[in-house]
Amino acid sequence: FAVTIPEKVMNAITYRLQDFAAAGAYVALNVLGVSTDLAGNSLYVTDSAGVVRPLNVAEACSGMRMLIAFMALGAAVALVACRHWWQRVALLMLAAPVALLLNVARVMALGIATLFNADLAAGQAHTFIGTLLLVPGFGVYMAVVWALNRCVRDEPPPPAPPAQRAEGGP
Repeated sequence: FAVTIPEKVMNAITYRLQDFAAAGAYVALNVLGVSTDLAGNSLYVTDSAGVVRPLNVAEACSGMRMLIAFMALGAAVALVACRHWWQRVALLMLAAPVALLLNVARVMALGIATLFNADLAAGQAHTFIGTLLLVPGFGVYMAVVWALNRCVRDEPPPPAPPAQRAEGGP
């Protein structure tokens, strides 16, 4: 997870992730009843007083860091909690969708936070919200591990032979 990706590949992926995060947050905010407009990678959240607050989904908010973090978290959970190789592969394949959906949730949470205070979408609060989403991500992984372990029943070990009485005993 520490291998550097070439800049050209990184830019192409990051741009698509920005689009996905902005579009997903736009849909989610409107479903929740928050008046939001989308222009490119920028969201414009309108509060109840009619004040429009811009929220730019920048390269740093694209979710690439979250993708790497969730892949690392998924790999750690897979190594510790999964018994079979195919369960580990399934959990690692789930890392990207989990990271993408939680990044949409992060942008959505930032959009809601800007309704209360525009400064919550930047700086330490921005970082804290992203870090806080590792907790539900871990919960999703553990739920998947639970489901995968319920799908396959391992054969119980054969019963041990009864203990022989020692000769010459009472």
